[in-house]
Amino acid sequence: TFQVFVSDAQGQYIGKRVIRNTIRMDNPDRYTGQGTADVIDRDGNVTKNVFAAPTVGTRMQVEQP
Repeated sequence: TFQVFVSDAQGQYIGKRVIRNTIRMDNPDRYTGQGTADVIDRDGNVTKNVFAAPTVGTRMQVEQP
């Protein structure tokens, strides 16, 4: 779970997004999972669920600058 704090164009706090993802490591270089994201207003009310979707991730190879 992680949170992203959101502000408007004037820099005023307007809410946050809460992202949750449950993952399973398929092998050392890949995971699959299920994720959700909620939009929460400044008063703490969940205004909508943005998505509930499967997720997939693959390890990136480090590249030298």
